[in-house]
Amino acid sequence: MKTADRTGVPRAIEWSLQLYAVLLRAYPKRFLASCGREMKDAFAADLQRAFRYGRAFGVVRLWLHTLYDFVTSVVPERVGFARQSSRRPASREPRHRAPLRRRRRETLDMFYDFMQDLRYGFRTLARTPTFTAVAIVILALGIGANTTMFTIVNSLFFEPPPHVAEPDRLVRLYTTHDRTQAGALSYPDFAYYRSNNVVFDGVFAYSQGLALTAISTGGSTQINGWLVSPGYFDVLGVRMAMGRPFVPDDGRVPGGEPVAVISHRFWRQSFGEDSSVVGATLTLNGHPFTVIGVAPEGFRGASPTEMPPEVWLPMTMRSVLLPTTMDYFNRVEGTILYWVSAMARLKPGVSIEQAQANMEALGLYLAESFVEWNGGKSATAATYRFHARDRGSLVTMAGMLAVVVAIVLLIASANIAILLLARASARAKEMGVRIALGAGRGRVIRQMLTESLLLGLGGGVLGFVVAFWSAGLAANLMPFTFAVQFTPDLGVLTFAIGLAAGTAMLFGCMPALQASRMDVASEIQRGRSPGRSLMRNALVVGQVGLSVLLVTGAVLFARSLNTARAIDLGFETERRLVVGVNFRNHGYDRSRAMTFIEAALQRIASVPGVEAVSTVQMIPFMGKWMSDFTASGVTPPQGRNRFDAGFNSVGPDYFGTMGIPLVAGREFTVQDGVGAPGVVIVNEVIAATVWPGQDAIGKQVRVSGVDGTVVGVARNATYYNLGEEPRAQFYIPTLQDDGFSTAFLVRTAGLPLASLRSVQNEINTLDPNLAVSRTLTMEDALDSEIGRYRVSATLVSLFGFLALLLATVGLYGVLSYLVVQRTREIGIRVALGATRASVGATVLARGMKLAAAGIVIGVAGALVSAKFVTSFLYGISPRDPVTFIIVPIVLMAVACVASFLPARRATLVDPMVALRSD
Repeated sequence: MKTADRTGVPRAIEWSLQLYAVLLRAYPKRFLASCGREMKDAFAADLQRAFRYGRAFGVVRLWLHTLYDFVTSVVPERVGFARQSSRRPASREPRHRAPLRRRRRETLDMFYDFMQDLRYGFRTLARTPTFTAVAIVILALGIGANTTMFTIVNSLFFEPPPHVAEPDRLVRLYTTHDRTQAGALSYPDFAYYRSNNVVFDGVFAYSQGLALTAISTGGSTQINGWLVSPGYFDVLGVRMAMGRPFVPDDGRVPGGEPVAVISHRFWRQSFGEDSSVVGATLTLNGHPFTVIGVAPEGFRGASPTEMPPEVWLPMTMRSVLLPTTMDYFNRVEGTILYWVSAMARLKPGVSIEQAQANMEALGLYLAESFVEWNGGKSATAATYRFHARDRGSLVTMAGMLAVVVAIVLLIASANIAILLLARASARAKEMGVRIALGAGRGRVIRQMLTESLLLGLGGGVLGFVVAFWSAGLAANLMPFTFAVQFTPDLGVLTFAIGLAAGTAMLFGCMPALQASRMDVASEIQRGRSPGRSLMRNALVVGQVGLSVLLVTGAVLFARSLNTARAIDLGFETERRLVVGVNFRNHGYDRSRAMTFIEAALQRIASVPGVEAVSTVQMIPFMGKWMSDFTASGVTPPQGRNRFDAGFNSVGPDYFGTMGIPLVAGREFTVQDGVGAPGVVIVNEVIAATVWPGQDAIGKQVRVSGVDGTVVGVARNATYYNLGEEPRAQFYIPTLQDDGFSTAFLVRTAGLPLASLRSVQNEINTLDPNLAVSRTLTMEDALDSEIGRYRVSATLVSLFGFLALLLATVGLYGVLSYLVVQRTREIGIRVALGATRASVGATVLARGMKLAAAGIVIGVAGALVSAKFVTSFLYGISPRDPVTFIIVPIVLMAVACVASFLPARRATLVDPMVALRSD
């Protein structure tokens, strides 16, 4: 070992010197002629000393310093000598340059000074734990709100979808009508675009939301499936974790070879990560499918708002899984079905504008060639991330929330600035003494900025923790279902710390600059700065003004939400439970489905706590079902041959269960079943427009080729959208319909979810294999409709409360510091005869003046910006007078409370103690 050490020392030094000699060649020759020898000798001495005392660690540290010096000095030296060469004759000697060793020493001195500032800053902040904790918490609240929003926006709009190759080249295809993007295409249109475009490398179609009952080695379960065209995985550029993707032969023949690709999660849960899963059989809705591939882990498609499925199936298997008499794949006279979404990959070098032009040309050709199906329609290409129905709402809502959290950050930053200014005033004598003893103003600024940096780092780390907890919670409040998990990562942590440090440094500049410009003699004697008081007052006024903006928005959104909830829907939502089933997915024919419905209605009605039960096909706010009908002896207007209306298939006692009054006639009954005469119930709009001034009961109509008699007239209700105008709607009996996709509507005596398990047990008693497709309450359906108003009211109210709290803390802090700062003055005034009430009133009046100034500015800003929140409000004006009366009153009351405590403290000042204090 000793021999190795003796031989290793010179060898390590020799190698290091050789490498250092190579590095020196990067310097100009004239510089090396002047300083090269000195640099080599100095490096050799440093190397010997580093190896002797620090061993390997010492050598590494020396090389780190050396490389840093090398990187920061080579370019300046070359530039300097180049300038000298252009200005001086070549025969003149170069100007003397300081050796690199001296520069290294200066760099180390700066580093040591910074470390000293850090240590002193830590000690200073530790001596005032209350100030430090309050500042970090305030900063963390502002940073946490912004980091939460950054996490959501980054995940939705910027983070590339996992396992998708070159997502920037993906576009989404739409059918357009009157320049409005519809969310779906017909299959014949998709096939035409796929075959005739000149701008895409590939096009695929898919249909999501297919409820399936799957039986595998892991047992039976209800899963979500997608129907996709063969190019789905290839166009997205997804590589299978196991097996292969679909090929054209897999979907060439409708109902052909049944194959499936399963998700990585489904493979793990249902197949136990069996490596031989490729080739295994998976039974879906009673039909066997062969597993040909497993998607990679984490693959969720291309859109963050589309829930990824457990299984992908060829699109042509629709007729097997969902038997129907309708033709979904061809143009049939009298009908066209828009049911597929489509995406495409741009060819290299093709822009989205070129793709839009090509799609518009193809759409124009279809409109001219197939007038019955495509007349008045066109097509376009747009960004791939979101459907047209979601994109505008998401962008608008994200933009609104980004502005709100930015205002919260401004208020928090102003609070930090107030605290730092107050702290700088309290340390005025300290800073004066340091300057008087020779400390440079730059050193004073650097010390205060270092302390601000430490506060910012602490606030950033804590803000990241806040975002980690709140990002998913905030996303759950939004009226969208997201396929991504909003979990902050390293990039979000970097954003949080960078934002916190930048904010703290920015607002720490004000007290630092003021401290460096102080009058030393005045500060040592009095420790006060009028300029700082003016700046603190301005910050408080700004805080109050910004909080008025958020509180006004919160009140507007809350009133809008209450208005939306109080609207007369025409039916009741309380204590209504919906339990859906899908008979088609379980191989039921019409006769068997009708028999099951009749038996289930009887069994569910006997469940304790159930007051009434019926069936419904279209749940309000959960879809739009349109059809047409003719009325005997009545000619439709505008030369049309039929009336258009919404329709719903409902069961016996539906209107009583739903709380929709009948203004004439009767309900459907169990006698209105298969083989009975056809019956229809219409709403008041149909009765008034088709048979004005007549009794609609007994009138004859023809719906979907079936004759029916109007047996009832129901009151108008809200069917599809909140606040919609009354529209035509008719109802047909479930027992005369196919009933393949229906839901049981239950009115309960207590909480609806308390009866859910009993209702499901009754369904499973009749058929243990019949899975419930979905469950919800009618209040859930209403909440989904008013989701945007609920989100606005909830989040903006939360941030408004936070802003109000921060502004209150800022006002309280300024007045409290004012009382502490002027304790001697207050004592003198009391000693000279001033009443304690007048002293308290002076402090209270100052706080109220600051609050009033901020409220005036905030109200003016709220009136100007009110028009930008119109789309988020329902039923009230953005300049609602009640709101603009309530908010100033509330703010003044809060300001009064915040000012009262410092004012009361001022009244308790003891003159003798104050006069003895300095």
